[in-house]
Amino acid sequence: MKCLIAGLVLVLCALTTSGELTDFLLTHDEVHGVYKNEDGSLGIKFTSRVDFLHVTTLDDITMVYFNSFQEVNKRMARSVNITDTEYLQHQYASHSQFDGPVSNDSKSFDDAVKDLLGMEEGKLLEDASRAVGERGVIGRDTPAVMPFFMFALKITKLLDSYSTLQHSNTNEISETKAPRDKRFFVAIYNAARNYFRGGCSRPIHEPYCKGRCGKGCDCWWWVCGDCCWHQACYDHDDCCERGGYYHWRCIVAIDVLLCEAPFIC
Repeated sequence: MKCLIAGLVLVLCALTTSGELTDFLLTHDEVHGVYKNEDGSLGIKFTSRVDFLHVTTLDDITMVYFNSFQEVNKRMARSVNITDTEYLQHQYASHSQFDGPVSNDSKSFDDAVKDLLGMEEGKLLEDASRAVGERGVIGRDTPAVMPFFMFALKITKLLDSYSTLQHSNTNEISETKAPRDKRFFVAIYNAARNYFRGGCSRPIHEPYCKGRCGKGCDCWWWVCGDCCWHQACYDHDDCCERGGYYHWRCIVAIDVLLCEAPFIC
């Protein structure tokens, strides 16, 4: 028993963030903060609301800007800016892709995402989102933070496969699994969380832990408050598998606001 407790303590220490979350603001409608790495040399600033997300570097270079349901030519539309290129998708158009870039840059959405993956600040997204969760902000109870959580989750998953992408001629990636030793400790950590939270109401039978609202089997408990199966997260994972991990609905999943509600790709 002592060994188990010691192991859990080690896991908890390993899973906490080493950077600093400052300028944190939480209201009913908005979550804002600045996250810097341990020595303060690198950081991100984020503002998240329902149907809105803005993440920048410390020197105000936009990583992503999303604004939903603006009126454009008397039609409602979603717009997203990835790095330096803005894309527009009308509400009643096909969800398969954006209409195309609306700036002077003709860069494809895939290429814009690859540029984003090349930014060092992207590596801070997981720790930044975890730091927000450690402040007691759970996505299931705070819809305003979900756009930030889901964007951070997908970019982190893509970064995990970035080395593979650099040596591949395809834009598609498969769901990655954590190394065996990491999966073992993460499984213990997740089991402990679920035990103290009363367990999961639905057993997990999905491959690669689909529907757990995390990075494969590495659960992000701060998204839905536990490591259980959730409908919105399952639908979102399925969307990414069917549409591709560069699909805009996979990366900018603003609609995953209620963990148990269906997510339409």
